Amino acid sequence: TKTIKRSIYPVLMFFQQACIIILFSGTVVFYAEQTGSTFDKETNQWVLPDGTAGSYSIICDNSDVLMLFNTAISNIPISLWWAVVTIATVGYGDMVPHTEIGKICGGVVILVGLLVRNFNKNKVDKCLEISQHW
Repeated sequence: TKTIKRSIYPVLMFFQQACIIILFSGTVVFYAEQTGSTFDKETNQWVLPDGTAGSYSIICDNSDVLMLFNTAISNIPISLWWAVVTIATVGYGDMVPHTEIGKICGGVVILVGLLVRNFNKNKVDKCLEISQHW
């Protein structure tokens, strides 16, 4: 129980930092993706500068189309999902930034996610080392 008590603060601090980073990076990437884009009220979609409404990924299996989905980051909840997946370095590929600014932000988000995770892992490891000496 001493180990758990000593580890609670670093673990809670990690979750707090992760939530802040997810909210911040998701919002930044959403607005970065909207730079130069216009909102089409008829289709209810953001139209990218090249005239397309995002980009579509097709998953095929034996020439059968299994899925067709839009990979554009079109609203804040979608950008938050993208941030969670990116910070966790899972990278499903279901949502990807299409603009140069969005791609740069994505790279920064990956690095920040790795740094925060490793920083907090070291704090939890130190708590575990202290409790082993008891």
